Amino acid sequence: MKLIIKNLTLLMMTLATISCGDIYETHRKYLDMGEETYIGMADSMKVNGGLNRVEIKWKLNSDPKINKCLITWGNDSPTIEVPISDLKADMSKIIDIAEGNYIFKIVVISASGKKSLEQTSSGSSYGESYIARLPQRVIKAIAKAPEGAKITWSPEEGCVGIKIEYKDAAENEQTISFGGADASNLIPNFKPDTEFKVYTLFKPEKEAIDTIPSKPETHRFPA
Repeated sequence: MKLIIKNLTLLMMTLATISCGDIYETHRKYLDMGEETYIGMADSMKVNGGLNRVEIKWKLNSDPKINKCLITWGNDSPTIEVPISDLKADMSKIIDIAEGNYIFKIVVISASGKKSLEQTSSGSSYGESYIARLPQRVIKAIAKAPEGAKITWSPEEGCVGIKIEYKDAAENEQTISFGGADASNLIPNFKPDTEFKVYTLFKPEKEAIDTIPSKPETHRFPA
């Protein structure tokens, strides 16, 4: 009986020694690395969409080691480098990019190569597919008036403006724009019985950097 107890005691001591050794080996590689230091990451990151482009906005802290920022948006994307000249300035970068939805990443880099943790934000670029879905603002009536041609509109949700291309009385090409909330507009010095094009303007999101026109719709001035 004493022999069995002695053997069990030795076995437990051996297992404890092995266990402690494993724990030490597990932690030693992290201890050998020393304390990892990070620089301040990008803050308040936001992506505003536009026509085949996006604007990325972010802020930096006052860490004097910050040297530049790197922007990526996927495994195959290029890396956009943004040098830092003023830590107090709000940062922004416009990137030309095909229509689609993306997740953008910003990493802040120090002069010695230290990296911050990633900051991410999603955003969209708008193009032909978006334009193809845009509605046209409906013209209720076109009438001659002493000052020109008066166009009366039906309301269109989301419309932020109207652009009209037409020929004046001297057959010169003209472009005129109006607000999206206008119920009617006057086209001055138009040439009767000629065609004109109407573009309905939209913003795809509240802080979009571009106002995007619909495909044009052709109408005719009264004779």
